[in-house]
Amino acid sequence: MRYGLVCGNSTLYSCAGTLMTAKKRGVVAYDGQLLLQGVHNNVEICLLKTEIPDTALPDHTKVSQSCTCFTCAIEPDMHLTVRIAC
Repeated sequence: MRYGLVCGNSTLYSCAGTLMTAKKRGVVAYDGQLLLQGVHNNVEICLLKTEIPDTALPDHTKVSQSCTCFTCAIEPDMHLTVRIAC
């Protein structure tokens, strides 16, 4: 499929960015690095994979590996205080 058909009249860079990421991960192939609307409308994009595995999300719940607990308190002056016990 050609770039002009894939991205249509999109004025955002999201389509080009999504294609760059897909190329980096081996999902699609095309000539060049960054495709721009108008200039690259006739560049052929080839689909290399029909399925890709989900990526695990990072665990942001841990403060630190050495810290075992923390407490939060709202002080009388309305400031939030966080105490971490390591």
